[in-house]
Amino acid sequence: MRKRRSPEEAKSAVLAAAQSRLTRFGLDGLNIAMVASDAGISHGTLLHHFGSAEGMRHSLIRRMTQDMLEEIVTALQDDLPPGQLLQRLFHSLSGDNRAKLIAWRYLDPGAPQTLASDHAELFRELIRICAEGLPGGEAQARKVVMLVTSAAVGAAVAGDMLPRYIGMQESDLDAFPVWLCELIERNAVTPDP
Repeated sequence: MRKRRSPEEAKSAVLAAAQSRLTRFGLDGLNIAMVASDAGISHGTLLHHFGSAEGMRHSLIRRMTQDMLEEIVTALQDDLPPGQLLQRLFHSLSGDNRAKLIAWRYLDPGAPQTLASDHAELFRELIRICAEGLPGGEAQARKVVMLVTSAAVGAAVAGDMLPRYIGMQESDLDAFPVWLCELIERNAVTPDP
C-alpha cells in the first residue's frame, strides 16, 4: 500500500528516487515507471506532479544543479587555495552522475537553461579567485577553470571505459584530480607569451 504524501513530499521522493536511479543506472535509469515504483507512488501520480518524463528529468536537472552550485559556493566561502578549490570543483562536477546530466542538459536543445545565469556567476567567482592565486591573471584563470571543468565532465561521462582503455587503475583515477590541480598550482600551466 502506498503512503499518502503532500505534493512537496511526493515530488521530493520522486527526485530522490530519480537521482538514485541515475547514479546506479545512468540516463537509462530514468524510466518513469521504475522511478515511480522506487518512490512508492503510482505512475499516474508522477505524471500528475511532473507532467511527463521530460518534466521529471528537467526538475531533476534543476535539483542536481542547485545542489552542485551550493557545494561550490560552500567551497568558495571556505577560502581555499586555488588548487584545493579546483579539486572541489572537479569532484562536485564529476560526482553523483552530475556530469552526465550536465552533458545531457547542454547537448539537448530541449533541456532547461534556467540556471545558466547562476552558472555564469559561479564561474566568474571561480575565475576571480584563481586569477588571484595563479600566474597569468584572469585570461589564464579562465583556461585553468575550463581545463578542470572539461576534465571533470569528460572523466565522469567516460566512466570507467576510458581509464580502462588507457590502463589506469581505480587508484590512478582517484588521484587524477589531485595530480591535475597540483600540476596547475606548480605553475606548470604558464601564462601565454
